Amino acid sequence: MNARTIAAVMLPLLAAQWACHTISPVATPESYIAAERPTRLWVTRRDQTRVLVEAPKMKGDSLLGFVDNRYQVVGRLQDLQTVEARHPAQRRTALLVGGLAVGVGGLVVLLLGNAHSSAPVSDCEEDPSACN
Repeated sequence: MNARTIAAVMLPLLAAQWACHTISPVATPESYIAAERPTRLWVTRRDQTRVLVEAPKMKGDSLLGFVDNRYQVVGRLQDLQTVEARHPAQRRTALLVGGLAVGVGGLVVLLLGNAHSSAPVSDCEEDPSACN
């Protein structure tokens, strides 16, 4: 595959990835983790350090999980400033789908319009009367 083909495939996928999800705060991390079983969470500690926690679990009032490939206690919930998770973004997904539909529709109209207007263009050098 050449670079243009890879870019043509990857750019829409990246746009879909951006448009279809968002990261937002979790109101009650303990119940969210139990109910949703997220694969990763983003945690901001009180000292403003932000870490990605993979395979998060609750043990008592503490959040545990893999941080930089090490399983560890991330902290007690009351010591964490925010806990965020990835959620579907319905509005952005709808905008992406609508934008793609408009773009594809415009491309079809453009291609069909060019296919029907294939009348020969006169060359003024060969037929000067055609340019008057």
